[in-house]
Amino acid sequence: MEQQLLLQHMLLQQTTNLRQKREALKQQTGGHFNIFSILQVHQQKDAIGRFLYDVLNPLGSHGQRDLYATLFAKYVLHTTLDTELRVFRHYLTPDNERIDLVLQTKSQFFPIMIELETPCVLPTKLTCSFYYVTPFGHDAASARSISVSFEKDMTRFVKQALCHYETINVPPIREVLMQFLQMLRKMTNQLGDEQQMELKQTLASSPEMMKSAFAIEKTMQQTKIDLIRRIFADLDAAIPLKRLTNEHDYLAPNKLDGYYQQHASTKPGLTYVFTEIYRDVQLLFRIELDDRLYAGFIATKPLSTEEVKRFLPHIEQPFFDGDFVYWEFLPFDDIEQVPSFKNQSSDDLYFTLFDNVAYRQFIHEAVTTLNRLFLDYL
Repeated sequence: MEQQLLLQHMLLQQTTNLRQKREALKQQTGGHFNIFSILQVHQQKDAIGRFLYDVLNPLGSHGQRDLYATLFAKYVLHTTLDTELRVFRHYLTPDNERIDLVLQTKSQFFPIMIELETPCVLPTKLTCSFYYVTPFGHDAASARSISVSFEKDMTRFVKQALCHYETINVPPIREVLMQFLQMLRKMTNQLGDEQQMELKQTLASSPEMMKSAFAIEKTMQQTKIDLIRRIFADLDAAIPLKRLTNEHDYLAPNKLDGYYQQHASTKPGLTYVFTEIYRDVQLLFRIELDDRLYAGFIATKPLSTEEVKRFLPHIEQPFFDGDFVYWEFLPFDDIEQVPSFKNQSSDDLYFTLFDNVAYRQFIHEAVTTLNRLFLDYL
């Protein structure tokens, strides 16, 4: 046991040394200077949409005609383009549904929807399939969506664009695409190629190192699950109601154990009865964890907007999103102040939750939001 702990310590020390070496190199060479990261573009789907619009547009400022649209079609859409390509941003369908990006040729129509941290409004009346782009290729709640990921599909497209001789011969385009690729890697938690290779070599250097890495991985997984369990227990303790322990509860089978094992979230949470609307209809209050923590109201049967406003008069602008008639992020309804529990970057607020003072502040602020949404109106 002591030998295993010593090996784990050695592995962690070598990993730290690798990270410090890479960090020093970036500081010396300006590796942190990335205009996409400085402007927080990875959190702004409109900014990514503008960039892709210009890159894919044959009339874009890059001056390479349809080169990048052709590569995009091959490596992201998995097709080839016909002639007379046109690219649109914020395209309006005949039913006035807005599409983030559209590629259109004489006989082809490729609608593209982009979703980052906050849910996007999906087209419901569009008769053709659409491409649903998310950081890790999550599925949309639509049978007509085709899943696309920034992690694999978009990264592959940018790599192919960087390898093309037309890009290599134009330094400004090459630099912009390289910075966009670095932003994609940061957004999707991908290590740099050289750092990843060095880390792989360290892990593969001996059976003991691999065993140590395996033990560390299992311990980290359980530590992350314990944090979720602690958060739900502390929030539940602050609510003076008995929660509904149904299949959606955080302690239901496989809710927590499966949270990190499955590609899609198991959505563990807490559920309470807010009010009885009709004899057979209840308005529930739900705290739920997808990638981020949020809380809102769910009706056990469909309600109209007028009914929602009547039974939730303190909610200024109710909206419908899946089962929810209204929800907000916790601890604040501000995406930049909400920890990511599944898809973190190295500077995510998630890691502050392992500091006890910051954790207690997180719970206090979350309960303050719950009071405003729910407890003050019981």
